[in-house]
Amino acid sequence: MKKVILACLGVALTLVLAAPAAVAQGALGTSSADVMINVQPNASLTWILPSATYYTASLATGGVGLRSQRNGAITISGVTTPMQAAYVYWAVITSTTTIPTPVKGLTVTRLWPIVTGVPASQAVVGTLVGKGASPCWSGAQILVYRAALSTSTVALGNGVYKVQLKPGASGRTDGADPWASTTTFPLFEGASLAFIGTGNGTVKVFDQSVNGYSALSGQTFQTSLDYWLYLSSTVTGKTIWHNIGADGQVGASVADSAASVETTTINSVLHAGPGATNADSDWNGMRGAPVQQLWDNTAHDVTSLATGLYYLIIDFEAANDCLTPVANLVEFR
Repeated sequence: MKKVILACLGVALTLVLAAPAAVAQGALGTSSADVMINVQPNASLTWILPSATYYTASLATGGVGLRSQRNGAITISGVTTPMQAAYVYWAVITSTTTIPTPVKGLTVTRLWPIVTGVPASQAVVGTLVGKGASPCWSGAQILVYRAALSTSTVALGNGVYKVQLKPGASGRTDGADPWASTTTFPLFEGASLAFIGTGNGTVKVFDQSVNGYSALSGQTFQTSLDYWLYLSSTVTGKTIWHNIGADGQVGASVADSAASVETTTINSVLHAGPGATNADSDWNGMRGAPVQQLWDNTAHDVTSLATGLYYLIIDFEAANDCLTPVANLVEFR
């Protein structure tokens, strides 16, 4: 296991990812897939600066896998109104470097609660916050988009929200098994919502390049990836780290006997995965379970590791799976 040792800084937040134990040899989405891939095996991004900061804030996220689907529902819980901001993230694999117009936008509809008697919708055009190599599904690239949502008409707080793709944004919309059907581009991965409300914390958003520093979004890797999240302010209380990522999987198709064995280690302490109190993996694709997989949206309380510091240092290790970071968000006090 790769370890980040920084004597001058003292603490590291390390995520260690091993390969899913039961992934079939050659399974699409893994480094053993029989496709042409150009995924960086090891990468070090050093500092990632926040693209947005919110004070007296609270944070909630939620996601849904969207491979071979036209739409999906996301439930948001735990944010406190009034709202300050809301974002929708999505990622899609394209067959060429030319970007198809339909993948650049989508529609978000608040299904519940209904305030005016009809669901409120907003069509958005995203900002490309990152791109990288396809996570081992052939194709030319994966694109990561972010768009802001209206906090006065649609993103009102906790509730159920539908994400609907534009015609042509996904090569298939019939719900087909990604591993047992024809691969038809574009390959839509999934979508997540990030809602920032009011509260006692500070919320930092990490995705695109800021002031020439590295972008986190789209940094596809198959062996290891490490980076530093710059919080700028010293942590004095509760700290929650949210990770949104594309292409996590436990195997191919339903994979009844598969187990996702990636582990999350925070400051050399096993935090999630086999052997940890949280025995499930952070990169099992379960926002699209059981068949589509390929999308993750998780969060961890890292208060004990962050208190007194102004950064989080993250190291991903993956032996066989090909993974793409989409965004990190941190709420701290």
